[in-house]
Amino acid sequence: MYTLRRSLTIALLTLTVSGLHAQDEYPPGTFQLTPQVDLQLQPVPVYVPEPFRDLMPENPVLHLPPGFSVKVFAATGLRGPRFMAWSPEGVLHVANMKAGQASQFGARIDSRDPPALRDMEGQIVALPDRDGDGVADAAIVVAENLWWAHSLEFYEGDMYVADSHAIRRFRPDPDLGGYRELDPLVEGLPSGPQHRTRTLIFDRVNAKLYVSIGSTCDLCREDDPERATIIQLNADGTGRRVFARGLRNGIGLALHPVTNQLWATNNGHDREGDALPPEWIDIIRDGGFYGWPLAYGFRVPVNTAISQYADAILPISTQDSLDVESMLRPVALLNAHLAPMGIHFYDHDTFPRQYRNAGFATMRAAGSGLVPGYKVVTLFADPDGSNARVGDFLLGLQPNYPDSRGLWGKPVGVTTDEHGYLYVSSDWIHHFILKILPYRLDARSEPELPAEALTGDRIQVAVDILVTQRADDGGPVTASADLSDFGGPADLILQDTGGGTFPLRTVLETGPRTGVRVLTVNLRQQVPGDVLITPVRFQVAVLPGEDRVLLDDALAPGWTTRGSGGVELVEISGAGPVYADATAAMLSVSRASALGWNFSLLAPEPVATLGYTSLRFAFHPGTVEPPASPRLLVRTAPGGLVDILDQIDLRRKQWQRVELAMDRLNPGEFLETFHLSGNFEGTFYVDDVRLITGTPRPAQTAVLADQEAVPTLSSLEQNYPNPFNAETVIRFQLQAGGAVALTVFNLSGQRVATLFSGRLNAGLHSQSWNGLDKQGRQLGSGAYLYRLEVDGMVTTRKMLLLR
Repeated sequence: MYTLRRSLTIALLTLTVSGLHAQDEYPPGTFQLTPQVDLQLQPVPVYVPEPFRDLMPENPVLHLPPGFSVKVFAATGLRGPRFMAWSPEGVLHVANMKAGQASQFGARIDSRDPPALRDMEGQIVALPDRDGDGVADAAIVVAENLWWAHSLEFYEGDMYVADSHAIRRFRPDPDLGGYRELDPLVEGLPSGPQHRTRTLIFDRVNAKLYVSIGSTCDLCREDDPERATIIQLNADGTGRRVFARGLRNGIGLALHPVTNQLWATNNGHDREGDALPPEWIDIIRDGGFYGWPLAYGFRVPVNTAISQYADAILPISTQDSLDVESMLRPVALLNAHLAPMGIHFYDHDTFPRQYRNAGFATMRAAGSGLVPGYKVVTLFADPDGSNARVGDFLLGLQPNYPDSRGLWGKPVGVTTDEHGYLYVSSDWIHHFILKILPYRLDARSEPELPAEALTGDRIQVAVDILVTQRADDGGPVTASADLSDFGGPADLILQDTGGGTFPLRTVLETGPRTGVRVLTVNLRQQVPGDVLITPVRFQVAVLPGEDRVLLDDALAPGWTTRGSGGVELVEISGAGPVYADATAAMLSVSRASALGWNFSLLAPEPVATLGYTSLRFAFHPGTVEPPASPRLLVRTAPGGLVDILDQIDLRRKQWQRVELAMDRLNPGEFLETFHLSGNFEGTFYVDDVRLITGTPRPAQTAVLADQEAVPTLSSLEQNYPNPFNAETVIRFQLQAGGAVALTVFNLSGQRVATLFSGRLNAGLHSQSWNGLDKQGRQLGSGAYLYRLEVDGMVTTRKMLLLR
């Protein structure tokens, strides 16, 4: 009965977590999650410098408050970057915890035996920005042979690293070009298989050192009195004592810039379901007890109806009851299982005033899907911890929330530089450090480039890039265009014609290669200690205007053949039957191997499949006598395997045509080889192997006109919001009534939705779209094209769907 009453009480309390009550009103034995602040997050493209492009997802987007921008500061040379610190010279250093062969959860060598330390692979990496462009120039290993180094600090000229078993000390050594290790400041820290990370922080005002030490388990009674604690030492390593108890894993430590009080984040236990217990951020007081393993929230007892927990903590002693009675209300309670990591108080004036002395905390997990995870939150509170409110500051690392597919980072460390810019590290999926600035450089283009073109076309480009937002205290905005995807220059300087307008007038040659091409205009503005860079991207799907012939009168240029299992290409000639033109390929199998034979056409380079609808070829059985169980297969690489005996009769001695849809072959974005496999013997013929275009060039193709000369019979506006999640609105203006079709396509040219088809009168119209396809299924995140066709005149724009 107690368990039922307790569960009902917790359920009712959980319903009030976002209520209007002050934090100090709820009674003992209960808890309330901290009220939320809506920071009005907006989608912001992440600027990824060229050296890091291959290490990051394509075109990443995060969500930040208005006015902020974000870029990748470092990615090269990082594996498991955790907490960060600035050297006295102003160089960012990071604990590269998972270097070498470490996994997400442990070092390769994980033993309490000191001899195992010789196999340690962790590092401290320095990330200098020598040219002042706001991006790390290099990743320099300045200390290595660390076991599971998680945090570091610089104090009185030396670098201190919190390893699993010790606080290790390093001194700059110009002769080494890095740091020379001294004797450890603190040895014999409890180490073991769970919660092996250690966090250190120096209190420079009082010359003290704090070290957090997590528990050995989810919930248990500890034998070691230093487990599940924060210990305090003098700055010289003496005077070691337990400062606070009952922290399951107080992984983030920070000193408040006003009070100099120690604050911490904590990770709660696991087995009470998706909603319990709440994670917390709190002030750490000398002699304080913070609940674990007995209670959480404001003296809420752990659920001992869970057998593992009853076995772990029962019976409850008098001292246990006194410890729980001493618990104070935590400053902030967050949703369960978010795994709070770093915490950092913002003591600069660069961000808007509301962030002064606020705390930024990273959440490395997903909160069991109850709320978005993998994020950075901002804690607003008075210096004494009262009047706490919390708001999501950075989202988007889990773009398909609550689905974890597409997750691309797990935030851990957080710090600021001398300019007041914020840095956030990600230690898994992708390994990088983000830099967040309180400036935005935004622009739009008028008009768009055509969404599609054919191979061999010439695109007349006449667009204007219009700056819509810039940093007030920054330098002038400059712009350059990267036309290299179209065979042009990579850095074509554009001139500002006034008011932040940069015209781009050029001709793009699509050439013979199919695929998606990108033209990028990069806008740049110098701000204190950094450079804002905003790319404006135009994507053009270059589609094949004709079929791609692989084998006809001869092999396509650069293509080669290969046979195995007894098959050989005798010749390509007119000596035998010919399907088209003058020749065909004669193949012979005198004795097939037990596994059958395989004949391949190999491309000199991967062929983009965009725009091709099928693979077609002709087959003649020649002298083949079918075996009892004949086999004839087509395979592409990459791709699948298709049995074609439903289209071929080996007993019918004449040309037979095979056509396979590309989605049946499923080759992906590129095709590299074509394979024909069988198990019969004899001489047979293959001819006219080709990829069939879905966009055949008309008999007379007009050159794509200069967009300024296209008559404006209708106008199609950019959808809003863009990017969008649940729903977006598309508006368009008709100058005259007529037949109208508004459709949505993916970047492969497939129509996924028809939003309107019929006749409309002149005027302004709007149509909403909920991101569902024509079968009512939810589409995935990505770029889509929406096309307005009015009496044969077509206008296309791009939009971005983020799940």
